[in-house]
Amino acid sequence: MDLNPRRVALLVAANTALAPFAIDAYLPAMGIIAESIGASIHRTELSISVFLFGFALGQLCFGPLSDRMGRKPVLLGGLVVFMLASLAITMARTVCHAAGLAVYSSAGRRGLRGQLGGDCARLL
Repeated sequence: MDLNPRRVALLVAANTALAPFAIDAYLPAMGIIAESIGASIHRTELSISVFLFGFALGQLCFGPLSDRMGRKPVLLGGLVVFMLASLAITMARTVCHAAGLAVYSSAGRRGLRGQLGGDCARLL
């Protein structure tokens, strides 16, 4: 696949929008989520903190991993982890389960962002 600057810019823009979109889609439904799993709204709000913790943890893990394995395998692995964990969150029945999956979702998403940013800097 030929990575011209226009294609890289589109990939970076789409990838950068993933985390804000994930959080913005989640926040308005927080009350409904808390009600459906039988938890207080305050306990449900902790999942946002856990999501951001996973985001930071992913940055620490995926940087050295991409140095060792290369960008493409880490990028694809991060995408798979993000998608599977995000889908699994929809089936969570407890706040703890959803928060645990949020760590994986955000860590996978962080792996995506770190890899594309370096490619963009290299090509542009």
